[in-house]
Amino acid sequence: MFALVAVSSLAAVLALAPMPWGYYALLRITLCLTACVGYAAAHKQQETSWMWVYGVIAVLYNPLLPVALGSKPFWAALNLATLIVLWSGVQRFRGSLARA
Repeated sequence: MFALVAVSSLAAVLALAPMPWGYYALLRITLCLTACVGYAAAHKQQETSWMWVYGVIAVLYNPLLPVALGSKPFWAALNLATLIVLWSGVQRFRGSLARA
């Protein structure tokens, strides 16, 4: 999970620069996948509150039915908040999926 969150973080930081539309679609896929892996880790440890958090993130960043929330600065702030949650989850579920 650490590597996936690290890749997601790098992708979100790169998204601060002007990028083509396709890059933002790839970012959605990356963040949604990361949230789904986090959900699996939370589910394995029966952490219902974390399951909800990861579920909301997955829905928010899902690539099939994109959520339109406004301007790029708003999304940049949302991406930062998401990364804080994802890194908190890495600390909380360290090694959870490796022991599967």
